Amino acid sequence: MVLVACLLAYIATGDKGIEERFSNAVGLPSEPDQGGDNGIFGFTLEGNHFSYLIILVLIIVATALIYVKYRV
Repeated sequence: MVLVACLLAYIATGDKGIEERFSNAVGLPSEPDQGGDNGIFGFTLEGNHFSYLIILVLIIVATALIYVKYRV
């Protein structure tokens, strides 16, 4: 059900990022296109991509440890 809700949300918003959706919602003028793409499903990684990978690995390891400890 969560996947269906996510799919419906993506269909409703498209590949717009949060800044584009916010500016449209409050009536702010949209900024000119900066020449970049909208990323994957509207999400772009800014800054050091390696730090995102480290955080993702830490979250996966913590989840695995909690799963093993509590046998959920």
